[in-house]
Parts: sequence; C-alpha cells; structure tokens
Amino acid sequence: MPEPDETDQPTRPYPPGWEADVVLRDGGTVHVRPIVPSDAERLTAFHQRQSAESIYYRYFSARPRLSEKDLIHLTQLDYVDRVAFVALLGDELIGVGRYERWGEQPVAEVAFFIDDAHAQRGLASVFLEYLVAAARERGLARFTASVLPDNTKMLIVFSSAGFEVSRQFADGVIEVSFELHPTPEAEAARERREATASAASVRRLFTPSSVAVVGAGSTPGTLGHEVVYNLLAQRFAGTVWAVNERAHVVCGLPAFPSLLDIPADVDLAVIATPAERVVESIELCVRKHVRAVVILTAGFSEAGPEGAAVEAEVVATARRGGVRVLGPNCLGLVNTDPEVRLHATFAPTAPMEGDIGILAQSGTLAAAIIDRTRRVGLGLSSFVAAGNRADIGASDLLRYWYDEPRTKGVLLYLESFGRIERFVRSARALTAAKPVIAVAAGSSLSASPSTGLGQAPDPEARLRQRIAKAVFRQTGIVRVGTLHQLLDVGRLLSAQGVPQGIGVTVVGNSGGAVDLAVGECASAGLTVLPGPRLSWRADAEDYRVALEEVLADERSASVLIVHAPPELRPNPAVNDVILDAAVAHPERVITVCNFDAADVDELRRGSTVVPVYEFPEPAARALGRLAGYWAWTHTRQSLDDQDAMLDPVTDGVGPDELARTMLDQHGEGALPLGTEEPLLAAAGVPIAPRVVVESAEDASAAAEELGYPVTVKGATRDRVLRSEAGGVSLDLYDAKSVDDAATRLVERFGDGAMPLVVQRMIDRGVDVGVTFRRRQGVTTVTIGVGGVFANEDDASLGVLPASRTDLAMLVGGTDVGRQLGRITGTEELVDLLARMCALMEAAPEIAALTANPIIAGIHGVTLADVVVELAEPPAEDLAARRLDFEPEASDARSPGASALT
Repeated sequence: MPEPDETDQPTRPYPPGWEADVVLRDGGTVHVRPIVPSDAERLTAFHQRQSAESIYYRYFSARPRLSEKDLIHLTQLDYVDRVAFVALLGDELIGVGRYERWGEQPVAEVAFFIDDAHAQRGLASVFLEYLVAAARERGLARFTASVLPDNTKMLIVFSSAGFEVSRQFADGVIEVSFELHPTPEAEAARERREATASAASVRRLFTPSSVAVVGAGSTPGTLGHEVVYNLLAQRFAGTVWAVNERAHVVCGLPAFPSLLDIPADVDLAVIATPAERVVESIELCVRKHVRAVVILTAGFSEAGPEGAAVEAEVVATARRGGVRVLGPNCLGLVNTDPEVRLHATFAPTAPMEGDIGILAQSGTLAAAIIDRTRRVGLGLSSFVAAGNRADIGASDLLRYWYDEPRTKGVLLYLESFGRIERFVRSARALTAAKPVIAVAAGSSLSASPSTGLGQAPDPEARLRQRIAKAVFRQTGIVRVGTLHQLLDVGRLLSAQGVPQGIGVTVVGNSGGAVDLAVGECASAGLTVLPGPRLSWRADAEDYRVALEEVLADERSASVLIVHAPPELRPNPAVNDVILDAAVAHPERVITVCNFDAADVDELRRGSTVVPVYEFPEPAARALGRLAGYWAWTHTRQSLDDQDAMLDPVTDGVGPDELARTMLDQHGEGALPLGTEEPLLAAAGVPIAPRVVVESAEDASAAAEELGYPVTVKGATRDRVLRSEAGGVSLDLYDAKSVDDAATRLVERFGDGAMPLVVQRMIDRGVDVGVTFRRRQGVTTVTIGVGGVFANEDDASLGVLPASRTDLAMLVGGTDVGRQLGRITGTEELVDLLARMCALMEAAPEIAALTANPIIAGIHGVTLADVVVELAEPPAEDLAARRLDFEPEASDARSPGASALT
C-alpha cells in the first residue's frame, strides 16, 4: 500500500478525533478524515473519474475539470465554518462531504460527492454523520441542502437519517433543511447503519466464493496445510487456492508463489505465515482486493508490547485497504451452510450442521469445544475462534447473528467484552431476538492493559465482578458456570427451544431421582408444579397417561422426564411415548434424564428432537437458564425499553457545551458548591431550590427568598460528617430559627462551615443515593440507600448505556426500590435517573456525579444535594461511527476494552 503523503502528517489543523476508520454498508472499510491542502491532487483525480451526470448533481453545472481556484477553495478550510471530510481507500480519494456556514447564522449548507465506482456503499450517510457531529462541536444548529429533484439517492440519504427533514421546492430545486440536535430516531438510524455494516463485514468472512491459504505448508500438521486439508475434506463450495513460495503442490492443489499470482479473484485469505511476514501478506491482500482476512499466526499482542505494535500495524494496513481481519492468533472459522461448507480452521474435528452459533477466543480450547459438540450431538450453524480480536470482535459477530436465519441461538466463551458500550448495544439487540448463553473466563472484569489474570487487588477484582454481572444482566445474556453447562443449554435450545414460562413438571419412576430433579429445578428459578409419581415398574402406558395429564395443564411450560428402567435396560416403548408427546406439543419444552444403559444424547423422530441427559441436574439447570431468558425478555417487552435521551435544547446551551465551559473555568475536581444547577438544568435534572450564602447574616434573607420551611447546611460535602457533627439543621420555620442555626454552625465549625446552604425543605420520603462514575473504561451507575447510610460499594451497580428498563430493573432490585414500590412506585425516580444517564453520555467531562440524597415519596422525587466532579476526558472522538483499535487478548488489553479475568 502506498505510504501516506508526508504533507498529510504535520500537526493537523483539525482535532485528532475527527479521523477514523469506518465500516461501510457492504462490510468494507475506508479511512475518513478532514480534507487537507495536499489532497488537491487526489481531488483532481477523483473529479476526473466521475460521470458528467454525477458532476452535474454536485455542482448544478457541467464542470469537466477543477481549476486551481476551485482546488484552493475546496481543500483549504478553517475546520470551523468550512469543513470537509474525505474517504480514502488506500491512497485513493473516493468521496467528499462538506459544509459551509451561512454568514454568522448557526446554519450551514451541506453537500456530498461520491465516487461512481463506490455508489450504494453508504458513504454519503457516513459523511452526514461526521458533518453533523463536527457542526455540533462548532456550535451549528441546522443544515440545509439543495438537491435536484431526480437525485433520489441524495434525497433518500437525508430522509433516512432520522432527523425531522423539511422540504421545499423552488426554482427547480428541492431545498432540504433539518435541525442537528440528537433525536431518538437519528440515534436509532445511526445504530441500524452501524449494525448493518458490522454484520456485512462478518458476512464477508462466512460466505466467500474463493479462499486462498497464504503459507499453505506441504507438510501435514502445519497450520496452513491443515486448513487446506479441511477446506477440501469438507467440500468447500467455492475455489481453494494454496500459496507457498517453495512447494508446487499442497494437498493435491497447485501452489502459487504469491497471492498476486492467483489467476482469479480471492474473497477470503487465511494467513499462516510467520508473524514477521504478516504485514507483508496483508499488503498483498490489499493489492489483490481480498475482501476479508483470517490470521492464524501467533506472536502479536498476546506476546507483549512489540507484538502489540505489529498487530496495530496489521489492522491499520488492512483497514486502509478496505479489509476486515479476524484474529490474529486464532483457530479460524466454520460455516456449515450446505451452500458454503466453509471449514477454515486447523482443528482436527469438523462440527455437525445445526442451528447454534459459537464464539470462542482461545484457539486450543476452541478446538476442544468443536470436538465436544460433535460428541454430544450439538449441530452448529457457524463457529468462530477469534483469537486476539484486534479488528472483528464479539460485537460484530453478535450483530451478524442477529439476522442470520440459520442461527437459533448463540453460545459464547468470553475472555473480554471489548468496548463495553458497543458490546452492550450489540448484545441487547441480539438477545431481544435470540438467546445468548455465555461462560466467562473467570469471574471479574478489567480494562487495564497492565492488569494480568488474577493480579488485581480484592476491591478492584470485586468491582470487575460487579461490572461483569451488570453487563450480563442488562444485555440478557444467560451466564453459566462451565463449558459443560454451556453445551447442556445449547443442546436443549437447539432441540426444543425456549420455554414460554417458568412452570415445570417433573415426571418419573424413581422417587429419589424425581426429588433430586425437583430440588434442582427450584434452585434454577423454576416454579415446580405437582406431577404424578410413577411406580418403578411404570411402563410406556403409564408414562403416556402421566404425560397427557401434565401437558393438559397450561402452567407447565416444560416437562422434565426422569426414567430409570429396571435393570437399566433401554425401553424403546417409553422413548416412543416421549416422542409422541413432543410431536403433539411442540409449544412445550420436553427433556429427558434417562438412566438406561443406552449411550444416546437425544431421541429423534423426523425434525422432532428431545435431548437426553445423563443426570437430572444438568437438565434442570438448562431448563432454568432458558426459562430465565424467557422471563427477562417477557419483562422487557412489558416496559419502555428505550435508551435514555435528553430533550433537544431549544434555547441556551446544551450540557455538553456547559460541561466544557465549566471545566475550562473551574479546572478538574468537584464543582464549587451551588454552581451545579445550570449543568443539571440543561439536562432536565432539577435540584430543590437553594441559595449559597457567605455569612450567617445572609441566611435569613435567603430563607425569606425561598419560603419556609428551610434547612441550613454547612459547607462540607461529607453527609456523614455533616450530620453526625450537627452540620445540618432541618425544619426551620422563621427567621430567628434560621439565624440561630446559622450562628450555631459558624460557632461550631468556624470558617469550615462556610459557605452555608439554605434550601427549601423537602417532604419526607425514601432517601436514595445515586453515583455515576467513569472507571475501568466504563461508566457505572450505583443505586442504593441514601443519606448518612449511603455506601457505593453496597449499592446495586449498572453500566451505561442503560435503557429505562435497565434502570427500572436496577431500582426494583434494591431495598429503596422495594420501599418505593409499596409507597408510590418507581417511575418518577427512573425518569430522573434516565436524564442523569443521558447527561453522563452527553458530557464526557463529567468524571463523577453523586446525587445524595434523592428524596422519593408520595409528593414526587426531589434531588436535595449533588456533587459533580469534572476531569479532562481522553482525546474526544466525534459522535459518529468508527472502528476503534481494541486488541482483546487477555494479556494485551487496551484502555476501555474490558477483559473478563
């Protein structure tokens, strides 16, 4: 790939966060950045490639070439009132999006020009996202555009962006206009576009028409040789190419010395070369226009800092060339679709065709998982062992499985989440449609690149455990403890699906085994319904009668059959009765624990499959996990599951601008007492009326202004110290009582009491303590008892992004939530929390926000006190879609990429 022009690299006149790699609608990547003067030559070449029609759509006139004056105007910008972004594929410019401000008004005209060869890839939508985000940063409020009536592609870009677009036809042109403030529709549209692009990039991996194995060894047992062998042995539906510099034949195929020597297009390249040659191999893939790459080679971020640097170079090279990467240090991937039959791994066992998708990280363990699925009869739709996940990660795969029709559910072996915000959104979308079951490597979470497995001190490890638990709870991912349990649930899900309720009936002919199953079902969260007890002599007819009785009860969403035949001999007649019931009642989930000597994992008749377990416990646990998933989805469907968003700012400035201004004015740390109100008000978060005074003499005047009764508080922000030391006086009804309280505070604490806070008294209710904090690459929210008993470590913890349903469930699981449920409900509290969540997401300068107490009762919810801590955020990126570099290997974690340890 050509080296970037050095003139692009001096101190950039634009913020570094304005530059990023982006995935397009078709799954390919481009590099997006603001235009610079040295782009003039690229822009000229771009313009000359376009059709006369495209040029006319852009300029409303014939313009076969750009003049020197044009180039100066188009490439020399101030990045404030005149901004333009370009998309680069390698060193070639393939699109431009720009805005120009109208005089002093907060309005700009926007326009796009997309390469004819790259139309329909979604570039205009990407440019619109970046231009809107940049315009907001520069204080603009509205975009306009002039579009010719027959330029339907551009009209669709605006109408599908989620903004409230107005159109007006005048002088043969459609004038488009829309406000730039965020809306739920715009955010949802952006999320859909990102999800579509992520899924398309994974689809490139799973559905190639041709595969080239680079480093295809001629010796059996080497990585590349085994991949070629597996592709051929599983009858890959496309073409297999072998690349080997020295060998002439690999597995009976002619070998080519270079990828460039292959006389046809290559969709997928599997790289098994030594680590020091991988960058070179990626460059050849870019030149060959390969669509996706799998890197099996180890020796990258998992090996230390030097390997991590090479890994970053690999990813950057691939993305600039439009290529997505799986790996490095991975086992590969499998697609069992009969139309594809892709087995691009070096695992010795091939999975069976089925309807379960699996993602694993560890290569060695992944091979064992494949082998185990085959032994227990679990068929897979697809399998990925993703290794370091330097580019394509868990979030991308979850988005792919969302609308992959052959996949009924997903099993995960997780060592890390990657970017938690992205993972939460992807997982929450998938679990709304399909079950996701996960086993985690260990029990805690870290985002620190220097924290190795098990090295964290106890408080840090406990925090990671709480964050991991919150992620699983909010996303609806069903967590299990072991790989055995993961496959147990996967078998039941594949064979029988999800129970439509938590009621279960146990039927069996062994009293001890039935009691064991009943206890395990109850422990798994199921409601056990009474069922018939059968004699140890029970035959097929006895089971038929019992099952008819049980299945007539609609409360039984599932049935667990425990069969212990005399002398442990197989009883085909009983098995037939069970299959009869399963065929007749496909809406019920039926599973079996069979104590006979037959070594079978399932009962099957046509498309009906009933899983068989060796003992009752794994069957009961699997039922409980899937019923728990049903309960989670059922709860969310009954609640408002929208992400928290702020109302648009119609006058004044938004919380993002206010937070930036306050940080510049006050510096890092807690905002001075009484200065928090404007920031909170901008997010619609009211605080009880209060006045900060600098002397005891001013307190009574403040009380008169507020109206009685009032409370007077000392300056300390430590509520425990303040209350225990007498630093607060409540229920003051006249000027004398206020004067006395203020004087007493000054006498007791001296200058330490100042300033004083005089605040309107709030009706009594339940004290709630809430803290938002940015830490370990994630923003957490804790909710618990407020007042002097508040303890952040003991409060319930969630993570952002949080929907209203997440917040409602988080509040409902606390003591204060249960108290409010008995008094007035939690809706008003949830609404306040949602606004605080949106404030935290809108203003990255807020490092922490502690609201204590929030007093909730029959008269409403009122914030009595708040501490807002500001800090300089990391280099801020534009609020537009982007690909971060986030190596997810457990030994090489990036800040903000959270690893399960």
